[in-house]
Amino acid sequence: MKMFLITILIFSLAILFCQNKVGTVKGKVVDADSNFIMKSATIFLVEKTLADSIAQNKNYKPTNVPVYGNVVDKNGNYEIKNVPSGKYVIKCYLLGYKMEMDIIELEENYIEKIKDFYLKVQKYRMY
Repeated sequence: MKMFLITILIFSLAILFCQNKVGTVKGKVVDADSNFIMKSATIFLVEKTLADSIAQNKNYKPTNVPVYGNVVDKNGNYEIKNVPSGKYVIKCYLLGYKMEMDIIELEENYIEKIKDFYLKVQKYRMY
């Protein structure tokens, strides 16, 4: 009986340590000039290796692609939960503003990563 309990304990600990570590990426999106809250902006994360292959058109296959994202709330905040550790390209879009992009690295045991965006107005030329 003791041996059975020890075996169960060892397997439980092994499962606990082998799980993917996940956390939350969150932040705020505001206008770079006026600091007004940017409601409804779209934030998404793509694994860096995938983003590199898309940019170079190398073996890009859109099936089973882990993309994480969310929309900014009415207070200008966003939160993307359950993101595994790794290197990501994070992008922020809002119509009428320049897209902002950055590379973030989420360490193995991270719990929370904060990334704020300051969007600038996209100037269009009417012909």
